Amino acid sequence: LEPEPNDDLAPNQYALTAIRAREAWNITHGDPAVTVAVIDTGYASQHADLDPANVWRNQAEYAGLPNIDDDANGLIDDIVGWDWYEEDNTPEDGNGHGSHIMGTIVAATNNETGISGLARRVQVAPLRIFGPTGAGQISDLVAAIDYAVMQNHSIINLSLTTSTDSPALRAAVENAHAKGILVIAASGNMPVGSSFTTVQYPAFYPTTLAVAATDANDAWAPFSRYGATVDLAAPGDSILSTHLNNQYRTISGTSMATAHVSALAALLHSLRPDLSSVEIAEIMRATAVDVNSDEQPGRDNFLGTGRIDMAAALLAASSALTITTDGFGVIPTQIGQTGELRVQVTAPPATAGAARRPIHNAVLHYRMQAAPGAPANSWQRMLTDVRGEATIPVAMELPVETLELQVGTVTRTVEAAMLPPDSQLVLTTSVTNTLAGGDPISFTVQLHDAQGSLITATIPIHLAASVGRFENGQNQQGATLTAGTYSGLFQPGEIAGASLLTATVGSYAATALVGVRPARPYTITGPTTLFPEVSISANSILLEFQVEDQYGNAVIDGTQITLYANGGTLDASTLETEQGRTSVLMRLPSPQTQTIAVWVVAHAGPVEIRVDIPVVRVRIWLPALPAAHTEWRE
Repeated sequence: LEPEPNDDLAPNQYALTAIRAREAWNITHGDPAVTVAVIDTGYASQHADLDPANVWRNQAEYAGLPNIDDDANGLIDDIVGWDWYEEDNTPEDGNGHGSHIMGTIVAATNNETGISGLARRVQVAPLRIFGPTGAGQISDLVAAIDYAVMQNHSIINLSLTTSTDSPALRAAVENAHAKGILVIAASGNMPVGSSFTTVQYPAFYPTTLAVAATDANDAWAPFSRYGATVDLAAPGDSILSTHLNNQYRTISGTSMATAHVSALAALLHSLRPDLSSVEIAEIMRATAVDVNSDEQPGRDNFLGTGRIDMAAALLAASSALTITTDGFGVIPTQIGQTGELRVQVTAPPATAGAARRPIHNAVLHYRMQAAPGAPANSWQRMLTDVRGEATIPVAMELPVETLELQVGTVTRTVEAAMLPPDSQLVLTTSVTNTLAGGDPISFTVQLHDAQGSLITATIPIHLAASVGRFENGQNQQGATLTAGTYSGLFQPGEIAGASLLTATVGSYAATALVGVRPARPYTITGPTTLFPEVSISANSILLEFQVEDQYGNAVIDGTQITLYANGGTLDASTLETEQGRTSVLMRLPSPQTQTIAVWVVAHAGPVEIRVDIPVVRVRIWLPALPAAHTEWRE
């Protein structure tokens, strides 16, 4: 389990336990590529618990010139967002509400200060539309939503309400939803005993995820508005978070509940970037806990499908992840030596046929088991990098041990075996030359001990190709040696050249060179030196041609080209290409005043082109004479 955070105020955050945040952090810490647009009162930029690393940056403006609208969006130097209230690029909080929301989502965790953020490694874009009193304009809210859509933020947090059903606001929310952005909105607060209970806008719109509030006892908070449009609930009563002047404050409201849901949505988006906003919302609803089932079993107007459960949602989402081992970096050759195993965590592709997506900051758990039935070592954990990869140290106590890997509900078992000293790795291919775009070729990798016998342990290997790809559609692939052997297929692809195939097992590597030749000639272009017309006084012209295959590769040297002409004399009628090019000198007859046609044929294609060379009389002017005395001569 994720260790208790060392933040000194974390014990006062009852929501961490209620929604099982620690268990959720056991699966992911969040990806900085995921951004939550918090449209609110701004943020306290100098707060010690609000790390600048968690604040989104508009890269076009950040890397651009000062006082210039580098991204041409009408806002100058909107590096971290925008302030529509004061019309400038510093969305500084004058109220504290926005800072409170931001702290719930991304307050620095394990910095021995203050509170713990629920989605500690994602980023927040502070978009200010409210002044110090908490009042603002719907027109500014619409502009901020449109800005979040333009910047392609992952989630929009609307911890705000209005009693006005604005057509412009409805259109902005619907547009964000249509663009795949999850819009999460507070259902609204009401005084105790008030008769005004209806969910307010924009949470009332069907394209938002409407959030109600619960209290420390997991009960519906009496201030939380209710109705048929409520989707789910989260802790919103007496929530401790960051505030102005480097302080912390406890505040109640559906605004606070909304921030908890946005944090969970951000973690889900981090773990499963392939999921749509609709799918993420459905996971949160489906895994919510029906905490008021005694009074309101099933979905109800007070808590929707229930109070969010971060761990349950992330566990459900984790089932589609894949753990692959990409070969040992170092495999021990003696007891006590430490090896390294490369591991990658990926999610399904967004579209069929695309590559799987690497998961950044997934929590990878691992432990060694010396033998079946023997006590396993305690679980260790590490975060994956931006490529979804982690390198696990493997300390061997026996010649063969089992390494257990786990992310969420997904597990993988790998056999780690010591290699005998002076082992040999061999890579062979079925052919050494193939055509671009041609059929796959087979290859085999074998691992022998010093005596030449196959090493029978199951061992992960890493495969790479400088040109072309493997069966997984990539130029790198993890594989496993079984009984000392692995056989696979290599697809040459569309690029011609020399492809170096490399197999790696620990510190051992084997290579094979496969020549990928261009396919048959497909196009002939030329002449590369254009001449719209040739003077009859010219004695000769140079014709140059480029021959390529269907993938744009220059055909191999020595491809035969034949030329025919209905006039003039070619220095050669049969040529050979060099780096796909060839040239010939054509001598023109004298006199010649008609167009000469030249046919160029690459018989290996077969493909041919015709080049027409217009030969014309040339006018010669005598510019020194007056215009009336200008002569025309041939």
